[in-house]
Amino acid sequence: MTYALRDRPERIVCLTEETTETLYLLGEEARIVGISGFTVRPPRARREKPRVSAFTSAKIDRIVALQPDLVLVFDVPVEVGLARRDAGIASELTRFEDSTRHDLEFHQRVREGYLQMAADDPAHWVVLDGSGPPDAVAQEVDRVVNAFLLRSGDHDAADRGSG
Repeated sequence: MTYALRDRPERIVCLTEETTETLYLLGEEARIVGISGFTVRPPRARREKPRVSAFTSAKIDRIVALQPDLVLVFDVPVEVGLARRDAGIASELTRFEDSTRHDLEFHQRVREGYLQMAADDPAHWVVLDGSGPPDAVAQEVDRVVNAFLLRSGDHDAADRGSG
């Protein structure tokens, strides 16, 4: 399941700081059209890209105006995510996962906000079940991205992505 970044997408909105950092490390920062307000790495991203979300307060109008090609939402029930955190599955805590800062209701509201954004724009937003094992989630991402590439007419990229 390897995708050449030149194939698609061209307009990426990074709603998490990890996505931004990864794309910069890959030298693909030109594809990023918007980032999370909590992005700190690399430092230049905050200078170069508009901030369109702050985890709990995504600026929907600004995200839509950037016309992202595809938005993947990895949905994990709050209880499952917090249990993973408590079991040490998360590699490092973020300020949002710190249970001393935010309660269960806070995390539930955030989850519901992302699910509502996806429901409002099903042509571009896809909700994936992120609660399964990593291999199962990766297979679902492969299926969804290939379907998107086929729908967008990039059959060669979809063929290269299968694997």
